[in-house]
Amino acid sequence: MAHQRNVKVRRAYEEPAASDGRRVLVQKEISASDVQCYELDVTTGGLKDLTIRPEGGTAACEIAGYMPGERAVLLLSDFKDGMQRLYVKELKSGAVREPIPALGRFELDGAGPNDTREYLLAVTNQDGYGVLSVYTLPDFQPVPLPTMDQGVVSPASFRGSTLVWSLSNARTAGVAFATTFARAGKGGVTQTTRQLTWTNEQGIDQESFPLPELVRGRPVVAHNNLHGDVVNMGAIYTDRDVVIDGDLITARTGGHCHMFARAIIDRLAAQDETADAASPRQEAATVA
Repeated sequence: MAHQRNVKVRRAYEEPAASDGRRVLVQKEISASDVQCYELDVTTGGLKDLTIRPEGGTAACEIAGYMPGERAVLLLSDFKDGMQRLYVKELKSGAVREPIPALGRFELDGAGPNDTREYLLAVTNQDGYGVLSVYTLPDFQPVPLPTMDQGVVSPASFRGSTLVWSLSNARTAGVAFATTFARAGKGGVTQTTRQLTWTNEQGIDQESFPLPELVRGRPVVAHNNLHGDVVNMGAIYTDRDVVIDGDLITARTGGHCHMFARAIIDRLAAQDETADAASPRQEAATVA
């Protein structure tokens, strides 16, 4: 099976394997713009191509998971306008449809069902914020979520009816929550959310911190994976290890922390020198 050497299993929010254990969803990553998806028959080694791509072209296609009943799969693909969208592909007919057109207005950061395939989770990039959405399966009806501040939402697990997720922004440093969903009458869904972790604010008023407004129109650098987020926030991405713009200092990665720390120290030292230089003049002016 040498032809399958570069095929690897994609682990989504659920195990991408059929309930009979004979079929598994796998990906073959050739390049950033050419990621292919297959259904692997583990008994025969056969591969069924599921990739959603333009005719004669390539696309970055990602596995989200099986639909309930395992007669269709959920896939992400950027074949249309180069922007990741969510699709359902029927395994027998190969028919493809976009189940939630409203999600197509934004770049999709990730999506996948929970382990029971009762709910679908999706995170979209909206003006630099990660926005969380949950839908019922297989009918794709939206599920109410708790009110949350804008920021980077990171799902951690979705087991049974409980979704564990975290929220990070300039005001909230990675606080974790657990939201549990329950089916109600007439197809409705209710939710209860509890906070799992708290942040030591050390006396800082984090509510006063701006979010994208902090960097909008200013030169910054970030990890290469966050280039799109930087642009969506309206900042000016600058390809340098450390970028200093007045009181805003940014660094590319944790590997540049020593340069980042030096830039901050130099900035604080310069402020102290300015303050010290101003003090004698202020005293002289007072004496005069």
